[in-house]
Amino acid sequence: MKKYLFLGYCSLAFCTIISAQNKSVNFKKIKELGGIEEYLYQPNGMSVLLLKDNASPVATVQIVYRVGSKHEVLGNTGSTHLLEHLMFKGTPTFNKKNGNTITDILQNTGAQLNATTWYDRTNYFETLPSDKIELALQIEADRMR
Repeated sequence: MKKYLFLGYCSLAFCTIISAQNKSVNFKKIKELGGIEEYLYQPNGMSVLLLKDNASPVATVQIVYRVGSKHEVLGNTGSTHLLEHLMFKGTPTFNKKNGNTITDILQNTGAQLNATTWYDRTNYFETLPSDKIELALQIEADRMR
């Protein structure tokens, strides 16, 4: 399953970091169109899209998985949407028992977060202060692990 990551409304500092990582052998710049830069993370085939907007110091981190209702087994409709909701229940790292749920941790940084499921995809996203991008990526990686 290919994973697509969209980082929009990036601060200049974050874009600089990614640009520096592009020099790494792990990231390969694919193309740029309409101000959106596309990179390929070669170890796992993940696409990374960047759109810089310096209007405010916030960033949106969005993870898109190409799994939706069309992938459900006949007679088992709604399971993709249910899984989307279950992904907010927590992980061994971020959970209610530890007092650090995904929602609480992100909202305490000022983030707005949500997820959606559709016919051919499921996505999770958060808009948060641009200096908290690493936290958002850590949570998304942990959630999908």
